[in-house]
Amino acid sequence: MFGFTATAIALAIAIPSTKFIEFLSSIKDGSTPFRDFLFILAWNGFVHIWAFILLIPPIVLGNDWTAGPPNEWYTRLYLVIMLWVQIYAVFQFLVTTIGVFELGDLYAKYVSKNRVQ
Repeated sequence: MFGFTATAIALAIAIPSTKFIEFLSSIKDGSTPFRDFLFILAWNGFVHIWAFILLIPPIVLGNDWTAGPPNEWYTRLYLVIMLWVQIYAVFQFLVTTIGVFELGDLYAKYVSKNRVQ
């Protein structure tokens, strides 16, 4: 659920000023930095939802659920996929955290540069 927290923090940082949103939305090659940032947040949420969904079978089945004998390849495949998604979700959270920091830093520079004197 860290992804949802990061998304909420990032949107709270990014939306305070319409002039800042306009500054971020300057179109370059059909895309905008703000739109790219929103994609990162949406992808982070999607990855964390799947990471949670993949944990449901072991939680529901409890201690009765094991990898089984070597001939049950599908159970081992499920474990590999589940662990890969969990590790990917952690790294995706790291990318989102860095993105939130970069956006906050950019906003701080924007505000200090455009403050009324």
